[in-house]
Amino acid sequence: MHILVPYLSNEENVVANYLESPCNAEDQPLGEDTRHQKQTKILICGRSFDIAMDHMFPSIPSRSKNTNHVVVIGHDNFHHVQTNNHINAILHAMDYAYAKNGTLALSRKGWAADVLLLFFRGETTVDMREWEEQIERHLDIKFLDDHDVEEAKVMGLRVSEHKTGDDMYYYESNQNVSTIMSRRLHVLRYLWSHPTTKGNIDRKGNMCSAISSSLPNNYVVIHSRWMKRNGCLNRLGSLAHRIKDKKGIRIDRKSPCLLEPTYIEHILLSSNALNYPIFVISDGLNPDIVSNLQRHPTFGANVIQVEKNASWVGGDMMLGVLSSIFIGTPISTLSGNIARARIALGFDPKTNYLFPIKDSEDFACTDGQCLYDVQFLNHYVG
Repeated sequence: MHILVPYLSNEENVVANYLESPCNAEDQPLGEDTRHQKQTKILICGRSFDIAMDHMFPSIPSRSKNTNHVVVIGHDNFHHVQTNNHINAILHAMDYAYAKNGTLALSRKGWAADVLLLFFRGETTVDMREWEEQIERHLDIKFLDDHDVEEAKVMGLRVSEHKTGDDMYYYESNQNVSTIMSRRLHVLRYLWSHPTTKGNIDRKGNMCSAISSSLPNNYVVIHSRWMKRNGCLNRLGSLAHRIKDKKGIRIDRKSPCLLEPTYIEHILLSSNALNYPIFVISDGLNPDIVSNLQRHPTFGANVIQVEKNASWVGGDMMLGVLSSIFIGTPISTLSGNIARARIALGFDPKTNYLFPIKDSEDFACTDGQCLYDVQFLNHYVG
């Protein structure tokens, strides 16, 4: 099967039109109706999406144009953590550099550059220097050889700080939610519309590996993240306590972990998705979750477990990102990143189901803003 490359053939024109537009995405209130704006189509894994022209690929708002302060990440050994922790650490580092009125730089041979290349290189035939230039142009991220201060000087920059992956993963921005969200939407839209693809069906390294031509337009993805030693329930309990304390909202402490059939059925009924195929991506630590769903008399026959030996994390994430309905757990960085990517690509935030309200059929965070709120999610914000 030939995978359609997600690069826009007229990307340069799209960017130019954005810059000339009188309506800048940075200045537009969140949630403002964009139906009056010119739309453009973008192909992601061979699937077409309409996105407002003003929200395509703008250069991220930057404070670094008149400064030589550079924050470098990627030089340390941060390979031991999960991939989505890597992604979040990079996004937090962007916030940190912005707060410091500086520029973020990645070590070319470090974990941060490796992660961006693995997931968001676009067409793998793209020249590395060209890829770096595009990342710098759209995301305000530079690349340096490891500890190469001389290169920084040639570029007119001063390497001021080296931050570890742990430093950045646990960094919590003090910027308001609207600022974080407006900046992050630009970043995530660019990254997820440039997934790494290959011209073959190799799984690892091909973000589109799960998006086959036979996949229906409408489908549901459930992410089951059980963790060892009941880790999901323990962490969700702690997060629910935090949300109640900070926001006064009582979150169901069990349903996003247990994913019981009655909970899933309610979501499917309210979304008119009862007959959609249902793909479950899972850490495999509680197989009863999938078995119970498959035994449900109404939708059980539609439940398909994505086998771990037939997938990889990038393909699983893209399957979730392009789904019609996504059901996840808020203590998983994978779930959070899927939910934020879906919003960035124009999916209705109401189609992300992560925060059921206790003793209610309603959900919190239906506008998606809590996904960028450090008081709500602390370091789980991506």
